[in-house]
Parts: sequence; structure tokens; C-alpha cells
Amino acid sequence: MLGQAPLATSIPHLLVDTLDTFPEEILLQVLDVPGLDFRSTVAAIAGSPSPSHTRVHRLIARRALAGEFDPWFFRDVAKALRAHPRAPLLKLVQEECQSGEDKQMWLIRKRTQRRGNC
Repeated sequence: MLGQAPLATSIPHLLVDTLDTFPEEILLQVLDVPGLDFRSTVAAIAGSPSPSHTRVHRLIARRALAGEFDPWFFRDVAKALRAHPRAPLLKLVQEECQSGEDKQMWLIRKRTQRRGNC
């Protein structure tokens, strides 16, 4: 499926309930498929995030922070990050959010609100 872009772009929609069971390498490949709706894929991943997908979540956060601020999209990114315990998440955030821009702080606040702790 990954070798054929039209089929690969359907993966997030067809397999939405099982994305948390996918190997991380496969999800990384899916996120790089040309023509993939990145925001829809992030929403699908955020629906049932897995703490074993650290590199996927890092890529999602990096791409989100590199783009324009969209509160709806950042909510999905925060939902994906909720899978991580506090210490590993703080490490990820420190590595990806270094300039203190408003959208970075917004993402951190949203993730904290989702998890219910500081």
C-alpha cells in the first residue's frame, strides 16, 4: 500500500482505529507520502496516540511549529502528545520548542490542559 500514493493516502482513513498499533517506521513513511492530507492524518493519530511513537509525535510537532498557527490543528497535535508521561514530554518539548514563540507556548498549554496536569 505504501508504494502506491493513492492507496497510501487512504491509510489514515481506512485504518484509523488501529494506527496506534502500527510500527513507528510505517507511520513515519505514511507521513511522508506525497499527496497525504497531513492534518487529517494527525487527527487520526491523535485519536489513539501511542507512547511508543515518539519519533512520529516529534515529527508532527516539528511540522506544526514550522507552519502557520491553526488552533484546531494544534489541538490535534496536543492530543497526540498526551500519550507521553511528563518527563519524556518535557524533553521532547525542550528539543522542539526552543525560541518561545507564542504558538509553541500555546501547544505546551494545550497539551497540559489535555492531560490535566502541569
